[in-house]
Amino acid sequence: MPAQLRAPAASVSVWLATALVVLAAAVVPPAHAAGESVSYHIVVSPEGGPELYVHMAVAKSDESGAPAVSVHIQLPEGVAPESVIASGSEAAGGARGVEGRERDDAVRITPVSPRIVHVSSDAGSSVAVRYPVRLRGGLQNPATQSGAPYTSVHLGDFVYVAGRDTLARVVDGAPASSAHLTVSVPAGWRAFALNLGPVSPERPLAVENLDELVFLAGPLSVNVQESDGRRLTMVTAGPMPWQARDAVQSARAMITSLADKGFGRFLTDVTLVHIRYPGALRLSPVIASHTVGDGTLVQWIGTGGLDWWRKHAARDLIAWLLQRTVTVAPEAAWFTAGLPEYAALLLLHHLDYVSDHDMYHALHTLYATGVHYTGPGWPSPASAGVASPPSHAAQRVLQFGAPLVVFLLDVELRAASGGAASILDVWLHAAQTQDGAHAPLHTAALLPPPGKFGDLSAFAENFLFGDRIPPSDFDGVYRRWLGTQ
Repeated sequence: MPAQLRAPAASVSVWLATALVVLAAAVVPPAHAAGESVSYHIVVSPEGGPELYVHMAVAKSDESGAPAVSVHIQLPEGVAPESVIASGSEAAGGARGVEGRERDDAVRITPVSPRIVHVSSDAGSSVAVRYPVRLRGGLQNPATQSGAPYTSVHLGDFVYVAGRDTLARVVDGAPASSAHLTVSVPAGWRAFALNLGPVSPERPLAVENLDELVFLAGPLSVNVQESDGRRLTMVTAGPMPWQARDAVQSARAMITSLADKGFGRFLTDVTLVHIRYPGALRLSPVIASHTVGDGTLVQWIGTGGLDWWRKHAARDLIAWLLQRTVTVAPEAAWFTAGLPEYAALLLLHHLDYVSDHDMYHALHTLYATGVHYTGPGWPSPASAGVASPPSHAAQRVLQFGAPLVVFLLDVELRAASGGAASILDVWLHAAQTQDGAHAPLHTAALLPPPGKFGDLSAFAENFLFGDRIPPSDFDGVYRRWLGTQ
């Protein structure tokens, strides 16, 4: 193991020291041949600054037998062509073979544009290329960074690395369809690729989409739970303001409850990633959350406690499952915009994570906030989703008015069905309607038939397509809702 990897992992600044990329590519101009492979090896070191060094080995795979390579490589943004170093084909055989290698005069690098270089060699069937990438620091809200969540960031004791802005690509012919990833980290550290699992230097991990590749490296905690054939993985980076085991238990209870309510066949393996954010932003209880790929929810954690985390975890889980089950037309955007906030409260109340007293105050806050964005001065929920480009007023209606409309719809459903149905039944009905269909659902298709849970046409006319102001008596609305529990 290189000496730099034996340095202690407690250093605040993190240096992504070296990385090997082994790319099999055809000679220009033919497209990539079947059977070519792409592999990346990244070595993380805790010394120096937040910098990434990538070593790329490009191997010719044609059958002509000519010992020559000629490829065009597109560099990540910010990497200067003059910073690229190339060496000979013997480096392609292994990740450590190119560490510390200097320029090789037998390999030629010619800048073609500010981000593309031409690499060629008349001897040997492969070449190795090395270049540095400077990672940005974690000083701003990750949700506001360009390309989030596929944007790399240096987080003090952790690094969040995305393939989209760090890995160079061969641009001759068709792109390779798959890749392999290995990562070496210092003692006490782990590397975890989102949606793929742990990464090590010994066991290559298959990567189907380099643009969606994200891995986290640092002193991580990884907890895996199996329940009813579904896997829940919780990855924690940094000291959290709550115990990881409590979060795992809570998330598992939420998923089990959703399955019991009829969503079991729509649920799959899910990974929750918690990253303790550094610097001043850590003082904020709410920072950001992202969905990465199809099954990973990333939450950037501030000072909020376990109750705060449960609320946001429930909302993110419901939003993730809603995205998997229902696609709506623009005029029905109120449903997908409003359901997560309100359904999260229902889920937590059902699991006794939220008391009756806390539920009253949470619904009162939702109600009092949303009522400001209803009435003749604001777009109706249906028209807010249609607005193009979205106006400020339309965005406010979808963000704050839609949860209130979903709550009022739930009250109507419960009252009309004598407590037998709720908004979750509307969601399940929509998911079953959507299952296998590609056309987005309109509001009329979202609402169940009149004979199933009662006639909701008057409600839709007044509060979904109209601009009626909800009743000012929240306590009266709450008593109607509470009486059907």
